[in-house]
Amino acid sequence: MNDITLRKFEWADIEYVTQLFTSISGAGGTEKEVDSELVRQTLSHPSVRPEANLTLAHSGANLVGYYQLFPEIQISRAVIAGGVLEQHRGKGIGRQLLSAAMEQIEALNVSVLHIQTSADATDARHILESEGFEQVKDYWQMRWTGGDLPELNLRSNFSLKPFRLGEDEAMLTELQNSAFGQHWGFCPNTVEETAARVRIANTDPDGIIFVMDGDRPAGYNWTLMNKNRGNGLGTAVVVTGMEYLRQQGVDAIELEVDSENTPARELYLKLGYRQADHRIRRRDPTVPAAIEATNRLNPAFAVICGDLVHDAADQSQIDELIRITSTLDGGIPMRLVSGNHDVGKAPTPDSLALYRQRFGLDNYSFDHGDCHFVVINSSVAFDPVNVPAEWDRIVQFMIDDLSAARRRGVQHLVLFTHHPLFQEHAAEADSMWTVPIERRDVIVRILRDFDASAVFAGHLHKNVYADDGGLMMVTTGAVGYPLGPDPSGIRIVHMQEDAIRHRYYGMNSVPDSLPGLGSSG
Repeated sequence: MNDITLRKFEWADIEYVTQLFTSISGAGGTEKEVDSELVRQTLSHPSVRPEANLTLAHSGANLVGYYQLFPEIQISRAVIAGGVLEQHRGKGIGRQLLSAAMEQIEALNVSVLHIQTSADATDARHILESEGFEQVKDYWQMRWTGGDLPELNLRSNFSLKPFRLGEDEAMLTELQNSAFGQHWGFCPNTVEETAARVRIANTDPDGIIFVMDGDRPAGYNWTLMNKNRGNGLGTAVVVTGMEYLRQQGVDAIELEVDSENTPARELYLKLGYRQADHRIRRRDPTVPAAIEATNRLNPAFAVICGDLVHDAADQSQIDELIRITSTLDGGIPMRLVSGNHDVGKAPTPDSLALYRQRFGLDNYSFDHGDCHFVVINSSVAFDPVNVPAEWDRIVQFMIDDLSAARRRGVQHLVLFTHHPLFQEHAAEADSMWTVPIERRDVIVRILRDFDASAVFAGHLHKNVYADDGGLMMVTTGAVGYPLGPDPSGIRIVHMQEDAIRHRYYGMNSVPDSLPGLGSSG
């Protein structure tokens, strides 16, 4: 074993830590090199707490590596950054740091751990894969180095407003949390955190420019509120920020974009950005843990409520899904529900054909005991513009199937979908997260006509419970990446003669055997 010792950061380390960060990142002598004052300000951010969350690796008197932990308790996640000096790699130091980080994370009781690496960081990839981590996201680092920009054109009802230090921190926080709230990997900010961040030396408050819709923010120079997307404002907000930086003498701009965010990626390419680096997010394996828990519980069947993969075009994700689900005990049937990541937000004939080739029917039913269960493709219900006949078939299928089940005298009728029908009540306004009311009303009417008991769904990445006139709507959070206060987990449902009872368990609290459920939650 090596002679490495680990200890927590102290403020007296600031100069040495700055040198360590610079050497590991390779930023020395480039425009990305940082000084100790900037590192001090960054570590002083209220969310960082370096005395607890920054661990240093020593070889004798020399600093040779580190890991920094970023707890995000509100979304039940932790993120780790770190590295080892190049000349000390291959000696087990990275694995020692990862082991210490995992031990620290155990006490946080979070359900997901993410680590970002460069795509060509072979040492880091080897360590993480050997510890069971799996790739979950792929980011492009994009760089603009000059060129003509389109003229800034805003519709008459929109205007630009400069950020005012000491006045607009709350508005910026609200805007970021709303615009990014459902984005993969986003942890909500507090006003205190935003106020600290805009005062760090490498942040120019004058470079934050709001796009206003009357007296309400529609976006700022790097994002838009969801309701303002798709109307041509995207180019305007990005060009606003780029023009400001160009006026300050900046000749290169870098940003990071999710490789699967096609509209954003294509916009940046159109503006002259080019891929400069390739970064990968890896996570600890929560899905295998869910399969292991299911095997212990030995239920009558298991259901995955959609988004079986993140990118249906990536065959490696399909292969990994098949590999993991094949570890489910053979006596436990696995029922699959198609999600928007599996067939598209607006499914096409080709995307539906590919799903059915891979996984079988997307609209089907089955019985267990005296209960009848129906599965439908809610992505078609969400937007059938490309496949209108498929929506008609779903409606007729539900009517015929539920009618036959009622004639047989089943005790409970239950629907499984990916999109929830509603979050609060069946008459609520449309949103990007629920089946639109035009088709929601049709589904709800059919369910009421045949006295269905419950609908179970996914999609929201958080637990949401509602009841409308006796129709129970249960939305279950994600195994892979929760966005609400509940951790990654699974829901256990008991079908009883007089009721359906269910309870959500975080992965760290799943019982060893099926419990009796006195009440739902």
